[in-house]
Amino acid sequence: MQKRLMICLVFLVVFITACVAVNPNVEVPVPEEVVIDCVDEDGDGYGVGVDCKGEDCDDTNELVHPAMVDIPEDRIDNDCEGGDKLLPEFKDTDHDGLSDVEEEKLGLDKELSDTDGDGLYDLEELTDFLTDPLNADTDGDGFFDGCERTSETDPLDSFSTPVDEDGDGLDDEWERKMFSTVWAEPGLSARPYNDKDAANSAGRAGKEIGDGLNNMEEYCYGLNPMSSDTDKDMLEDGMEITAYYTDPNNDDTDGDGYKDGKEIYYDGTNPLDPGSHAIVSLVRNVGRSKGVRADSEGSYRPVATAIGQSVNTGGAERDV
Repeated sequence: MQKRLMICLVFLVVFITACVAVNPNVEVPVPEEVVIDCVDEDGDGYGVGVDCKGEDCDDTNELVHPAMVDIPEDRIDNDCEGGDKLLPEFKDTDHDGLSDVEEEKLGLDKELSDTDGDGLYDLEELTDFLTDPLNADTDGDGFFDGCERTSETDPLDSFSTPVDEDGDGLDDEWERKMFSTVWAEPGLSARPYNDKDAANSAGRAGKEIGDGLNNMEEYCYGLNPMSSDTDKDMLEDGMEITAYYTDPNNDDTDGDGYKDGKEIYYDGTNPLDPGSHAIVSLVRNVGRSKGVRADSEGSYRPVATAIGQSVNTGGAERDV
C-alpha cells in the first residue's frame, strides 16, 4: 500500500513540473493579505475592533476579559464587570479598613467611615489612637478626638487640651495659622460652624457652595478651611469624606500615580484601588481614507480604557 502511495506522489510531482515547463508564464496565485480589525495587545481575542470577540477592560493581561470567571478578593476585575467581587466577610462599604461584618459586631455604621464624626476614621481610632469610635470626645475634655490630633494634644488625657482663649472650640494657634490674613489675633471667633471656604469655591452655577465642611470639621480633619480642595486633587474636601471615601489630605489615595479627581472625573477609575487606572491602546480610525492599509501611519489613534472598578463613569473609553 505504501509503495503504491509513493508511486502516486512521484507521478503527481512529475506531472506538475511538466506542466510548468510547457508553459513557464503560468503565475502561481498569491493569496491576498487578510487584515484583521482587532487591536489585541494581550492576545486573548478581546480588544478594540470589529473582528474582536468583544471589548477588553485590560488589554495587558490575557487572563482578564469578559469570558473569564471573576476570582473574589484577588484585586483583579477578571470578568470585566466593574470590579473585583468581594466575599461577604471582606466587604467594606465605607472603605474605612473595617469590614461590614466587623462594624456590625462593634456597633459602628458601615456606611460612615467616621461613625462618631470626630475627625478620626473608625479603624485609626481602634488601632492608632485607641480612642472610642462611638464617642467623639473620648477623654471628655470638650475637644473632639480628631481636633486633638490636629493640635497634637492627647485625646486620652483630659488635662491635655488645645489652647482656646476665645472659647470657640478652635485651637487659637490653628486659627492664627489658618486665618492670619483675616484676623491678626483669634480674639474674634472664626465662627466654627461657618463654611469659610465657600467664598473660594465657585459652584457650577457660580454660587458659593464651599466644600460642605464647617470650620470645626476642617479643624478636626486637619484640613485647610480657606480651601475647598485641600490636597488639590479636583475633589472637594467634603465629598472626599462623605461620598468617595478618599483622603482629603492626599491627592492620590491609592498611590497608583493618578490623582483622585482625575480617576473619578476623567478616567472613570477607582481612586481607592491601585490596580484600577487608565491604560492607553491603539484603535483604528473609523473615518480613515479608503485603501489605507491598517499598519500605515495615521490609521490608529491612542485611546485610554479604564481597567478595574469604575466609580461613576462606567469605564468609558476616551481619546488621549
